Amino acid sequence: MLKKIRKMLKQQEGFTLVELMIVVVILGILSGIGIQQYGNVQERARLGVHDANKKLIENAVRMYMLSNGDQEPNDISDLVGWGLDEAPKYPWTTDPETEYEFTVEETGAITVTPEGAPS
Repeated sequence: MLKKIRKMLKQQEGFTLVELMIVVVILGILSGIGIQQYGNVQERARLGVHDANKKLIENAVRMYMLSNGDQEPNDISDLVGWGLDEAPKYPWTTDPETEYEFTVEETGAITVTPEGAPS
C-alpha cells in the first residue's frame, strides 16, 4: 500500500508552463472586462448626477420666480433655500468649485449649463 502511494506521488507533477500561461491569459481577459465595466458604471453615475442637478436647478428657478413675481435669480447662490441646500457641483470636472449657470429665456425655458461652458 505504501509503495502505491509513493509511486503516485512520484508520478504527480506540477502545472506545465502552458497551463500557467492559459490561466494568466484568462485572468487578464477577465480583469480587462471588469475594468471596462467599472468605467461604464462611473460614467452612468456621473450622467445621472448631472441630469438630477439640472432638474433641481430648473425647479429651484421656477420656485424662486413664482415666489418673487417672475423676477429671475441673479445666480445659483440665490437659489439656496429655494429647493437647493447648496449649489450643485458639475460631476465631470476635477475642479471642485465648478458649479452650474442658468439662463431664463423670454419663453420661460430654463437652460442649465456648467460654468464657463460655451452657450
